[in-house]
Amino acid sequence: MPGQPRRATAARAAPPPGPYLVAGAGRAGEAAARALAARAEPGAIAVWSDVDWPPAPAVAQRLLELGATLLAGDEGLALLDGATPPRTLIKSPGLPMAAPLVQQSLARGLEVLDEAELGYRLDTRPIVAITGTNGKSTTAALTAAVLGANGQSCVVAGNSTFGPPLCALAGHDADVVVAELSSFQLEGCTTLRPAAALLTNLTDEHVVHHGSAAAYAAAKRSLFVRDGTRVDAAAVGIDQDFGRALAAELRAAGARVVTFGRHHEADRRLLAASWTLRGSQLTVAEGPGTRTLISRLVGEHNALNAVGALALADVLGIDVAIAAAAIAAAAPLPGRFEAISSDRGFDVVVDYAHNPDGLRQALASARVVTDTTGGALRVVCSALGFHGADQARAMGAIAAERADHLVLTTQRWRVDEPFGELRPGLLAGAQSVRGAVPEVRGDRADAIGAALRAACPGDVVMVLERGALTGPLYDADDRAVPFDDRAVVRALLAEIAAEG
Repeated sequence: MPGQPRRATAARAAPPPGPYLVAGAGRAGEAAARALAARAEPGAIAVWSDVDWPPAPAVAQRLLELGATLLAGDEGLALLDGATPPRTLIKSPGLPMAAPLVQQSLARGLEVLDEAELGYRLDTRPIVAITGTNGKSTTAALTAAVLGANGQSCVVAGNSTFGPPLCALAGHDADVVVAELSSFQLEGCTTLRPAAALLTNLTDEHVVHHGSAAAYAAAKRSLFVRDGTRVDAAAVGIDQDFGRALAAELRAAGARVVTFGRHHEADRRLLAASWTLRGSQLTVAEGPGTRTLISRLVGEHNALNAVGALALADVLGIDVAIAAAAIAAAAPLPGRFEAISSDRGFDVVVDYAHNPDGLRQALASARVVTDTTGGALRVVCSALGFHGADQARAMGAIAAERADHLVLTTQRWRVDEPFGELRPGLLAGAQSVRGAVPEVRGDRADAIGAALRAACPGDVVMVLERGALTGPLYDADDRAVPFDDRAVVRALLAEIAAEG
């Protein structure tokens, strides 16, 4: 069948040797420990957390039931020199290669792998991989829709909040794995080679994690080109220099490549896009002619994601009519430019934009809507702990430049973060914009309420950074409280309506 990535017939590589040290106790770390427990000798797995146990009591209990030893803080380094040291370190994506535990493991000759690399080695199914700074989740969902419409059963996995980690695929019956892969994962992948891959874009958002722009770009490139090998088929966004150079390198090496973007050299070029909060109409270059593409997604950034999925269908040989129909039918992902209507004549959008380029794209898309309605753009914005001050400053400036009313707030993911304090750089960035008067609300729910209560008919209120995340934030009493921006918005809208 056209568009069917080849299925492997055996394990891609032998599992790495034990004993094992799994670094990180989040969903990726737990998935790695569970996958290893099915293959390892009893007592061969230790799971390390950088904070005291239990980071989550239920996770700790499940790991203990697997027979894992739980370590915290300096105990990870101590294990490296213990009586029975590990031979392999499996790291979670959030742990950088520069972390002391990783560097000390490498110095002692351990094999160091990301959870995604382990998952790749333990499965036989072909992978269609999606990477890039922004747009990965949406493009992965569109790609799965296209492959499904072409007759392949798919599971979306990897660095996705909408699917399992790669190590947790054993119970998922699918022909093809559509893997969302971040640079955090790719820097720890040594053999992962997809059947096909897509690059959405590359901007500077994760330089702090990698240490330099060159190291960040190298992690992305490794998905496509590594150690004299390359992916067979690729769709590459070429609106940045990195994408254009990568596409040229792949073509020179004999890969099948379809490029996409706004750039005049793109094979699938986005010529025009228009939208409301309910959907979009796109005009895309197709050979000497054009194609109209309908999408339920909103904004130019999502238009480019749709064109990327169409380009990947091209390189896989999937009929364009099948791909276009699948893209048109695909629903937006929860929390990705998710519109929430009010009965007071304004709209609310909850979005996952959490870095400078993401904010820029999301707010530009919302501004198109308010330019039509004549309303104001009201923005609730925060910055995460892993953002450096420079990145937080850039986010504050971008939000202040585009918002008519800006409310800066927090999201306290860790109990050791101070309550109610903005991420350093965020307020300074907003105040650097001439004429900007940002409002500061340390409590996130209070900040969302301030924007909603100020809204008038025709306005758009943007609540940024968490999207569909429902994990806990720590309150003033250090209690972990589940927090869903969408649920908070709906509850506040009901409260405002009741007030009359």
